Amino acid sequence: MRVYCIIVYYLFENILKEFKNKELILNICRDFPGHEKDINSHLIDLLGNKLGLKIEIRYARLPKGSNADKYAYLMRKDKKNLVKGYVKISIKDIEKFLIKK
Repeated sequence: MRVYCIIVYYLFENILKEFKNKELILNICRDFPGHEKDINSHLIDLLGNKLGLKIEIRYARLPKGSNADKYAYLMRKDKKNLVKGYVKISIKDIEKFLIKK
């Protein structure tokens, strides 16, 4: 789940300018049932404390045909990285959040 939250952090870091000083509602699919408290604490730390975003986190089951569902389908089928908008995240980017200090 920490890696999941780190990826979300980098996605928001990439578009931070658009959302600075705005209150956001982040709808998350229930990919990890029972781990909502852990995900909330990680995302509040990463998005709120590190990026300065005001965020409310909600969990939902995303319906078939939603934009997120369509985008996930396109990503699964994209074997040549042709979908525009991918954020480049290296293993080193992820590791810096996983290493205990």
